[in-house]
Formats: sequence, C-alpha cells, structure tokens
Amino acid sequence: MKSKKIIWLVPSIKNTLEESYKQSLEKCNIFIDLYCYRNKIIEKGYKGFIYDLKRTCRNSDLVLFTLWSGSHLLSPKLMKDIKKNSKVVLMAVDDEIYSTSQSIYYANSVDLIVTTDFFGKGLYEQIGIKTIYFPFPRYDLPCANLKESKLIDVSFIGNIHTADRKKYINFLSRNGIDIQVYGVGSKNGEINREEYISIIKNSKI
Repeated sequence: MKSKKIIWLVPSIKNTLEESYKQSLEKCNIFIDLYCYRNKIIEKGYKGFIYDLKRTCRNSDLVLFTLWSGSHLLSPKLMKDIKKNSKVVLMAVDDEIYSTSQSIYYANSVDLIVTTDFFGKGLYEQIGIKTIYFPFPRYDLPCANLKESKLIDVSFIGNIHTADRKKYINFLSRNGIDIQVYGVGSKNGEINREEYISIIKNSKI
C-alpha cells in the first residue's frame, strides 16, 4: 500500500512543537515533511514562493498548515487554491489566545480545523466546518527523573508580547508572586529545547 504524502506548512523552524509531532508520528510510520513558509518567501521572493508552495502541495495528499499571528502569507484564497488538489487542515494551535479571530477567515478554505479553543469548536460547527478540539500538548518532553526540590516558584515560557500575557505577568509580580519569565521580550530572552525542559523540571508551577 502506497503511503500518503503529508506536508505541514509551518511559520518558523524555531518552534519545536511541530517537530515533536513529526517525530512522534514517525514512530507510527506516518511521515510528515515540514515546510517553513516564512523562510521560503525570504529565499525565493513572493512569486517564487507561491510557485514552489503550489507545486509542493500539488504532490501532497494532505496539507496541514499553522498560521503566524497577524500574517496572511498563507491567505484564505491561497489555501482555497491548494484545496483544489489536496485535503487541507488548519492546525489552529493559538486559537485559545486569539479566540478564532484569525482562523475563522479560513472556514471556506479548509476541509477540517483542529483548534485549541474549546468554545471556538462550537462556533466553527455552527457554520458547518468539521472541527476537532485538541490542546496540542508536547510529545518530546521526558517525564522521568522529575526533581523533588524545585528552585523556581512559577515560570512562564513564551512571547510576552502576545495577547495580554504581559498584563498577567506584571499582575502576579506586583502581588508578590516570584515568576521567572523566559522567551521573546523577557529579560532572560529566548531559550533552547534543553533549557526549556530544565526550567519546567525546576518549576513548582
């Protein structure tokens, strides 16, 4: 039996979430190619990117894609064109932050939406879009050898400029919560995968 060709259009190679799913699925003999569209458009220019993307997707049985906040490099029209030749699924990993405000515009451009917004699932279903609620946990973090003594009371890892995260972080700090912040916009800056795991292991919350 011929295996299906699956491609996942991702906005960044720095985000290891998609890579963790790729590796996990490979253990089940399901293989996915990651296509970083932000890098491709820098490399090839817009017209070259569109040509390369359509050619790549035309040869795929299933096209998954994840959006970059505020970006329409993958416009609803572009994804609707791709849908003519392949099944298209929007992996809406940030819906719980943006309340479907971006992904809702792709309703007519996809065959399925996988959303992290539990209530957004109902919204999609009201307009006739097949939807799966899925919280997108990471699958590449080891669970063994968790430390009994944790040095960090509360940690946050992520882009603090996204949504109203900074507001909540400042609120906790003002109220005596010792919160250590890592990622874009934080004093500790961005971290790698090993540091990410170490911080989680060392955090009470």
